[in-house]
Amino acid sequence: MPTTILASRYNDLRNDVNLVLSQSDVSTPTFGYGESITTNSVVGTRTVPTPSDADKVSAQNYEDLYIDVIRCRAHQIGATNISIDDFVIGDYENNPTTAEIIEEAYISGLETLATNLTTDKFLVDSSNLRLTDATLANSTRSATGNIAWNGVLSHIFTMTFANEVQRRHFFNAGGQIRFSGSVDYTGSQAKTVDWQNILNEMSTISFKATETVNNASPAVGSGSSVGNYDLTSNYQLIYSRSGGATYARNEYRIYAQNSATTDGTSQIRFKVEFADGQPNDPSYGVDEVVYGTFNSTIQTATPDGEVVINGTTYPTVFIQNDPVGAIVKELDNSPVPSYAVSVGVTSVNEGSSIPFTVNTNNVTTGTTLYWSTLVVAGTVNTGDFTDSVNSGTISISSNTASITRTLTADSTTEGIESFKIQIRTGSTSGTVVATSSLITINDTSQTPAPPPPPGPPVQPPPPAQQPPPPVAFVVAISPGAVNFDVPVNTAVTQQVTVSCSSGSGTYNLQETSRPTGWPAYVDGVSNIATVQGTISAGQTRSHTVSFTPTFASTVGTVTFAAVGVGGNSSTLTFSGRARAAVLPTPSMSISPSTVNINQNYTISVTGAAANTNFTTTEYGTLYPSNVTWSENGRTNSLTTNSAGEFSVTGVHTSEIDYYITADFADTTSATSNTLQVRVPPPPSQPPPPPPSYSAPSISFSPSTGVINSTEYTLSWNDNGAGATTVSVTSPDGVTTTYNDASRTISSTLGITGTWSATITTNGGTASDSVSVSSTPPPPPPPPPPPPPPPPPPPPSYSISVSVAGGAGEATAFITGGIPNTSYSWTLSGTVSTSGTGNCDGSGNDTITAALPPGSYALGVAQTGAGGDGTTFTVT
Repeated sequence: MPTTILASRYNDLRNDVNLVLSQSDVSTPTFGYGESITTNSVVGTRTVPTPSDADKVSAQNYEDLYIDVIRCRAHQIGATNISIDDFVIGDYENNPTTAEIIEEAYISGLETLATNLTTDKFLVDSSNLRLTDATLANSTRSATGNIAWNGVLSHIFTMTFANEVQRRHFFNAGGQIRFSGSVDYTGSQAKTVDWQNILNEMSTISFKATETVNNASPAVGSGSSVGNYDLTSNYQLIYSRSGGATYARNEYRIYAQNSATTDGTSQIRFKVEFADGQPNDPSYGVDEVVYGTFNSTIQTATPDGEVVINGTTYPTVFIQNDPVGAIVKELDNSPVPSYAVSVGVTSVNEGSSIPFTVNTNNVTTGTTLYWSTLVVAGTVNTGDFTDSVNSGTISISSNTASITRTLTADSTTEGIESFKIQIRTGSTSGTVVATSSLITINDTSQTPAPPPPPGPPVQPPPPAQQPPPPVAFVVAISPGAVNFDVPVNTAVTQQVTVSCSSGSGTYNLQETSRPTGWPAYVDGVSNIATVQGTISAGQTRSHTVSFTPTFASTVGTVTFAAVGVGGNSSTLTFSGRARAAVLPTPSMSISPSTVNINQNYTISVTGAAANTNFTTTEYGTLYPSNVTWSENGRTNSLTTNSAGEFSVTGVHTSEIDYYITADFADTTSATSNTLQVRVPPPPSQPPPPPPSYSAPSISFSPSTGVINSTEYTLSWNDNGAGATTVSVTSPDGVTTTYNDASRTISSTLGITGTWSATITTNGGTASDSVSVSSTPPPPPPPPPPPPPPPPPPPPSYSISVSVAGGAGEATAFITGGIPNTSYSWTLSGTVSTSGTGNCDGSGNDTITAALPPGSYALGVAQTGAGGDGTTFTVT
């Protein structure tokens, strides 16, 4: 028995396909490619009282549905990867011999395929993506004119969709925002070459509906599960890629957030960072700068494909308009140019002139821009203008220029036409940077009608009683003119009075002209809305009108009109200037730049706009493991005070290299210095006490005598102090020098006068002298014989050691040893070794050695003199 295929089954299948292929709805935002569909639902016999009123599910119904299924699947996996069947031949009632039966297996196959469409809704074959450079979003920091850099380069830009629905269609159908980076550099400096390797190996990164992925094979870096449908009003890290082993703290990062708009468009803001960190190994010593030209390149990958089904070409998914990019912050912090074109009228008659005003920001005087005519309706061409052109050039002077288009009164019936003026860079076919509002041309100069044939003479009517003239309804608005001079984005507000001098009736108060993009309000109602009131002679009404300039203009005009219904109109004109806002240059610092763990530091913001919101993002790398901090990318929403400042105290409980960025509501940004948090070093050891030395001794004997007769004896001893110098000076000034530690010299002296001798050692200085005469003095009485001397005690020795440690070396002083006798020494610590030395004639010795930094112990020993030891530190 045949299987009954219910209308509800066909409708369910159709609904599953349409959910993926058709328009996106706010109730199911992650479904819908935005494509037109070819099928209609059917009504079955179970839903209508009379079966003859029901639809028959025909082969054509399934053919149309099959086409939509194949379009959708070809988009997801590619037209070459699916098998396309011939259409089923239907119309059984008229062609019973040739018609085919739609079998259960056929329906089940379509239902399975529809399930796959839903499962793979975000899938798109690469052949169905149209790659376009988003030139207005790209940024470059040229090596020319820019010094080498350290720290963080930031590139901030927006991608804007016509509306939220178009944004959902783009991402639901597999659309992507693609990122890539490069460094133009031909040198061999290691750090810059590492940046080249990071970016070259990275290839491109794709921001998708629900994820961000790297497109290299194999993938590199760290993607994320953050895509279009995961964004918030705060930046989120969506991709990062670090450098090589030595430069693992070099990192390329991408952030994304939703960006609020006021004109009905839908916008995403991205931030690309090139973060240049210090070398991974602290002992490397120097953090090099970075050279070369850095490029941050943005592309759109927009769904655009087709498939041939049984000889006919059908679109798979075709998203016509790419999202539009716009720079917020360049990599080199250069001012970002902006463009706008305004026009004071929206509807003109043939023969009239239309003045356009072009306003720019950060565009150099003398810059050439190009304009072209965008036809919206009708056949606007060169013949519609008196100069017979539809494109041209303008030169910017002080960020403004003007264009005047004069229409011809062509005496030709053409109907209503409309156009816009587009401003371009590079050429008349270059990138569009601004578009005017729509201008409608009223067809007032039409082809003359032929004259009518002459008729009988017209008889004058009899005179009639004239009715009394009506009372005119006259209204006025005051004031009639107001001047303004305000910064951009500052509201201009005015209280106005509508008065009636004659008659009575209804009046409308409304904005009648303004530069495109400047919102205007009447009693709080925005943009061309009408506020209505009634008034009679002698009465007045009060209202509030306002507008906000959203871009700079040297000559800006906004008009409001009070229009009496059936009466006159009266106009208030605002004329003046909107000044370009001068953005502050905020700075952010962390003080001090090096702290111990658990020690407070202060984060400070200065130079920002007063009372402005900003978002901070924190970054950290643990030391010395170079592991990314677990809180990396953490954000906070803060507000500056009335002085444009902010400060907060922080503390870290582990070793880390940490910095923070700030993105302000006025699009400015700042990056702090890097804070180093470390474990405090151990307390340093006190230096060893300076060595103690004994004073030297020196003497002449006898103290007087006769030339060439008396034998004199000079004796000295440095008493172990060392560094001995003995100077003996004769009466004629001749000096003889000795370096013996101790000595005795005997001699007769051959020059009369005073002989002097001085000894200098580490222990100090001593002197003595002798007088030599030509005749001998009388001999002194002989002294009594001295008592016999006691026998000398046996010598006793005790060796000792002290060390003076310094920067990269140490000196050991050995004293109290047995003269002219060897001893042994042992050194332990960062370097361990041993050896022998020899005491001099005074039992002393000195050893100086170069040693690496560290703590040491030195011991000495000598047979007969014992041993000693000490510790010291080399820095």
